[in-house]
Amino acid sequence: MYKSLDTVYLQRVLGILNEAKKVDSPGMEAAMQVQSAQQNPIEAGLASKPKKVSKKATVTQSYDEQIYSLFPTAEGKQQLDSVIGIKIPTGSGILKTHISNNANDRHVWSELFKHMPVKKSGETETKGSGFGELALYWFLKKGNPGVDVRDNRAAGQGASDLMFGDIGIEVKSYPIGIQDIPVGRFRSAGEKYGHNNNVIINSVLGINALLTKLSSVNEESSEKLKRQKIADGANFRYEDFLHAFQKVDKIYKAINSDAALLNEFSLFNQLNDNISEVYSMLGSKGIKKDTAKYNATQLMYRIMKAKLFSKPGPGGYICNVDISGDIEWFHITKNMLDMKIFPKGFDGDDVYATGAALHIKRKIFE
Repeated sequence: MYKSLDTVYLQRVLGILNEAKKVDSPGMEAAMQVQSAQQNPIEAGLASKPKKVSKKATVTQSYDEQIYSLFPTAEGKQQLDSVIGIKIPTGSGILKTHISNNANDRHVWSELFKHMPVKKSGETETKGSGFGELALYWFLKKGNPGVDVRDNRAAGQGASDLMFGDIGIEVKSYPIGIQDIPVGRFRSAGEKYGHNNNVIINSVLGINALLTKLSSVNEESSEKLKRQKIADGANFRYEDFLHAFQKVDKIYKAINSDAALLNEFSLFNQLNDNISEVYSMLGSKGIKKDTAKYNATQLMYRIMKAKLFSKPGPGGYICNVDISGDIEWFHITKNMLDMKIFPKGFDGDDVYATGAALHIKRKIFE
């Protein structure tokens, strides 16, 4: 009754789901033997990119020492010590402030802004998150003498740039008013919660990739190439997961509609259990109305939540700064991160990933 090809096909699907549980695995590529040897160009670029060599800079220096080294004269020290500084604004939504308009503060801010801090690794940060960090650190410290303002290098990878008491602050230097905010790499964020997100991402996109490959076997080459441009774990949008979950739902319902499959073939039982596990992580259990839409939206919310929970953390801020002293404060409310289900008004399109970095639309914080 069941062709051998069907069994082979489902074994491949099951292999993808099992492979997805390995967070450090290369993902769906290794599990999908049906795919051609052609490598994703992004993955190829990452694999061929040489590792950075440590510059062995003065990594033992505190931020204070680095800052004073940039103003080595007695006059420069006086300029640093005379900074009025800034305070964290109160209120909700995206808050906007500016440094003091006096000449000394403007001069010190612009000079510090140009220099990227030396990280624990001995390397400076990327352009998107290094510039402005020393300036914000110093101005928060000077404006809040009773608060423990410190750099957070000792916390290791995945921690926010600065700490203001127990509040995390992640520093960015993108154009003021930016609509889509890059918040960095996300696959290692969120501990167990993030691990489960990776299982779901690899599983669902893996099945989608396999089905796309199989359905394009008899198509013309140009159409086949177009269809093969599928999402992967580093580059995706809400629409990719919506279409992928629609395919997963069909497989799940087909298996559950035939008791003989579950009773006679362990393969189908394993596949059913794996998909059920994905549904359980998302809180849908495969029975909600419009399951694919719910699952896709919930997954995008979980990905965003895991990232923000790690950096800058509950109650923290993403601060976007520029050389003129403008500062945008994106507050990560504890209420946002306490929600298990995506809130009303959240749109899956508000979050997307490109080049392994997560982007969040501005309206999420408004």
